[in-house]
Amino acid sequence: MTSEFFIDGKARDAQPYVYKISGLDDVILLNGFVREETDYGPGISIDNIDNLHEAIALRIISMKKTLSSRDFRFLRVEMNMTQSELGKLLGIDGQTVARYEKGESRISGPVDRLLRFLFVFRLLPEEARAELIAKIQDTIERDEMRDYTPRFREENGSWFETCA
Repeated sequence: MTSEFFIDGKARDAQPYVYKISGLDDVILLNGFVREETDYGPGISIDNIDNLHEAIALRIISMKKTLSSRDFRFLRVEMNMTQSELGKLLGIDGQTVARYEKGESRISGPVDRLLRFLFVFRLLPEEARAELIAKIQDTIERDEMRDYTPRFREENGSWFETCA
């Protein structure tokens, strides 16, 4: 399914640009780019590339179809994570992430959904995101180290896990 992107208020380019350098084959830019001749041959300059990548990622995570290997890699790269780092958050090893990205393994439904949610976390301000991820990782590591019955208490309308 081809996705077309444009910057509102800018004229449509006479020849749309297929943005394959993104790692995706189906992204077409209708405007917001300039074709240039460089010392190394033809080149493209893209306006506000970070915003473009966020728009592409939002399109990917909102589609009903299962993530493709290229979609998976695009989202990981946009989250600025290594295969190993993403694997740890997904509860799989980095080699499994690599196999997903190469199309050697089918991306499971739960991993597909979790990656989409992780990307949404990326949209949070960096400090809030880092705090939330650290809290989740701490909880996972703590729970893996002990076998216990969780207990919760309510305080001022909020629930908290307690040791007692």
